[in-house]
Amino acid sequence: MRNYLCLLVIVLLISACGAPESRKQISLAGSWGFRPDPEGIGEQEAWFVQVLDDSVKLPGTMDTNRKGEPNTDLEETTYLFREYRYVGKAWYQKQVDIPLDWQGQIIELRLERTRATKVWLDDTYIGASDFISGQQVYDLSRWLSPGQHTLTILVDNGGALPAQILDNSHACTESTQTNWNGIIGEMVLEAKPLYHFRDIQAYTSPQTSTVRIELDIHTPAGEEVPSGTIVSLDIESFNTDKKHRLRVSQSVVTAGGDEYRDSYGSGYAFVE
Repeated sequence: MRNYLCLLVIVLLISACGAPESRKQISLAGSWGFRPDPEGIGEQEAWFVQVLDDSVKLPGTMDTNRKGEPNTDLEETTYLFREYRYVGKAWYQKQVDIPLDWQGQIIELRLERTRATKVWLDDTYIGASDFISGQQVYDLSRWLSPGQHTLTILVDNGGALPAQILDNSHACTESTQTNWNGIIGEMVLEAKPLYHFRDIQAYTSPQTSTVRIELDIHTPAGEEVPSGTIVSLDIESFNTDKKHRLRVSQSVVTAGGDEYRDSYGSGYAFVE
């Protein structure tokens, strides 16, 4: 039986505009200012520019932080029992310090596993997201300069989510993971060079012993990838006792745009 090797492809982007790609992160895990907003009036009263007088630990939920309405229904046997109940909006706020070497970088806020959110930076509204399965990503590059800033996140596990999701989705129903309010996944600020990879896809072909690489390259608005940009790849097998590694010759991107596709490895024995 033929044993097909999986390939680990490591891609570096080197251009006349900068050094090989590197990304830096600041974890946002820890203590956050907190304030529930069950009536949903905080946006009108500009609570987001004030210091919130309570605190919680994130990643976490209002349940894990013992916030909300104590659950006194001891007769419930159909669903999971929650010590605290809450449906609606809640505010989370944290001071962040942006290092000087992040100047001129693309800076993104990444939130994993939360409910519908809105984000403010200092007193500026940034945007909203209702992703509850995929990662929520906010681009803060225009507003996040080096120094101290106030980051405020409004999480809504109520009306901001469609009724069908609240009533039927396994992500929200009380019989599965419950409809919590909070952020329970990774929370980071990430700085990336102006030219970086938004997406990398590798497609192997055992029949031809090749791998096709598709790169989606982020460029500043309105710009194309500079002519002469060099793409360099390392290819290595990882699921076999007999290691295979080859250095692929560097390729020069001559076309503009923000996508790059090519095939590598023809004639190399990646299949045993």
